[in-house]
Amino acid sequence: MSLVDLAFDGTLKPRDLTGREKEIDAVDKATLYTPLGAAVFSRHKEVIKLLLDYGANPNGVPQSYPPLWIAAARTKGHIGSIVGMLLARKPDVNIASDLTNKSTPLHALVKRYRSEDDVYVIEALVDAGANPNAKNKRGESAMSVATARNDKKLLAILSPNGRKRSHLRNLGMLVSLILFVFAWVNKRPALMVAAGISATAIRGYGPIKKRFKISGLDKAEIPPHILEKVEKDKSARNFKEEMNRYIKKAHLDQFFRKGKEGFLDEVIKKAVDLQSDPKSSAHPSDLIRLALFQPVLYCDDSGSMKRDNRIQLQADLSERITSLTTRLVPDGTGIELRLINGQTSDLMSKPSPEKVSEILKNRVVYAGPTEIGTNCRAKILEEVVYQPIRKKMFHRPVLVSILTDGCPLGPPGSNETRDTLKDVILKCGVFLEKHGYRKDVVRFQISQIGQDAAAKEFIKSLATDDQLKGVLYCTTRKKHTYSVHPSLSTCIWYLGY
Repeated sequence: MSLVDLAFDGTLKPRDLTGREKEIDAVDKATLYTPLGAAVFSRHKEVIKLLLDYGANPNGVPQSYPPLWIAAARTKGHIGSIVGMLLARKPDVNIASDLTNKSTPLHALVKRYRSEDDVYVIEALVDAGANPNAKNKRGESAMSVATARNDKKLLAILSPNGRKRSHLRNLGMLVSLILFVFAWVNKRPALMVAAGISATAIRGYGPIKKRFKISGLDKAEIPPHILEKVEKDKSARNFKEEMNRYIKKAHLDQFFRKGKEGFLDEVIKKAVDLQSDPKSSAHPSDLIRLALFQPVLYCDDSGSMKRDNRIQLQADLSERITSLTTRLVPDGTGIELRLINGQTSDLMSKPSPEKVSEILKNRVVYAGPTEIGTNCRAKILEEVVYQPIRKKMFHRPVLVSILTDGCPLGPPGSNETRDTLKDVILKCGVFLEKHGYRKDVVRFQISQIGQDAAAKEFIKSLATDDQLKGVLYCTTRKKHTYSVHPSLSTCIWYLGY
């Protein structure tokens, strides 16, 4: 078994590390956890101590989720003692990676905030130097989250002028205390002596016991199934509050009034389940916003797509986009697939991510020009936006993801020009406002497939057009990496707020 698997199981022993020292910070490809991250997620404290003693990096490695962030964002149950063990090894308390959308451990815990126990951990992070104003990729911070909730208790802790800091004066005391707990549980008097602490003395460390939830050794723990239900209920409430704030700020109230509770409740339920899945690298908070929008995938089937493995690249990206935009939506809803040139078939309505990839690789004939704007209006906006509005059946805002490898080009006699797509997007906004909707309830994202210089210049011209700000987001491809990772979580920009 890998060290990560042993750490997840809680069965990692010193003998397992012999001769495998180079694997101590190895990253599991499925979870992007190091062994220490896996032990933190699973709350195996003896394994955490073992790995730290053997030199595991308390910050993780660049390709992994930071252990302190895992504790704050994903670990179930009481996390105080785990955070205390990590803080004792002097990690970067403001660590923020691309995997976490630049969210710090403090921001993650304030956002997750489940119970009074988390308050003491939040206080400890701030005391250790965590910055309440550090912003993630969406511009959120721990302070802004607490402010949005009007949580006076958290604001007092996060504000340097609103609280008296109770710094941890002796982290060595905390480490000794944890050593004692291990010794007490395992009936090892020698370790108690090494820890320099007695069962009587433990009662004297009130603030630390309270903060890190290490009091009451004689009390039984809450049964795991009860604890899990309590945590899921709290997560569901947090997700619901976050969703309602976004709906209000994005002015989507007209779509999600009474009668939509079933849809929203299902989204929240799936978000809670996703949050507890260690093998998921997606961020539920981001996907909740995506789930509110009806996704439409508009793919390029022009003849130039046959070059440079572009068909495979488009299929892979389309599968990823479909997975993320539909991960949390109720069964029976899903993405709509459309092609620039090809006819729409029944297979293209609500296909699975795998089916989208299969269609684009095996069922599409790649030929013809690139009338991207003309057919965007005819195949997407007429079907998904204009007709439903005229029939008073427009029930969700729309997100159109456009994938293309080239510049607009029509056959002889076509009205397609370089500006057609821009004009179509602008006229969509006019139509929406005329019928009582904000123009940004239909949003567009365009990504380049391949490396055509003219296509890159075309997309750049759209990205820098002030008239399209707020409704269009653009990405281009450079060499073999995307300038913006195609996870769509970074594309929350065009979902706003």
